[in-house]
Amino acid sequence: MAEHPNVTLVRRALDLVAAGDPEGVLALWADDMAYFAFDEAGRPAEFHGHSEFLDVMRTGRQMMREHTYEIIDIRPVGDELVVAHLRTNATSSRTGRTVSGDYLGVYRVQDGHLAMGCDFVNHETGALMEENWA
Repeated sequence: MAEHPNVTLVRRALDLVAAGDPEGVLALWADDMAYFAFDEAGRPAEFHGHSEFLDVMRTGRQMMREHTYEIIDIRPVGDELVVAHLRTNATSSRTGRTVSGDYLGVYRVQDGHLAMGCDFVNHETGALMEENWA
């Protein structure tokens, strides 16, 4: 059975993030995209458009001197949504502590582009992020 096209799109975006290709990533996201993540102070925040999304990616790379992940599971949910179970291995730039943890990425695909995304992290990964902002 062929992979759902929305899953293929999200998988491609995740691969480009892992490869450090921000221009490639942005080509897959709609111009008016929204992403829910954490701001530089560690508060949940909503980011809009390519410029703000680039800032989120840049901040994440600065906070984690090493950051890899693997896709554990990825699947479509209906016609627009994709849920990805990811496992991260991240080392804090500030403290040097490394954690492994699971998180979910939830994505909405519209008109062949990623339109919205949100990350849900487990407690241990969240604690590592809080250490970076302390």
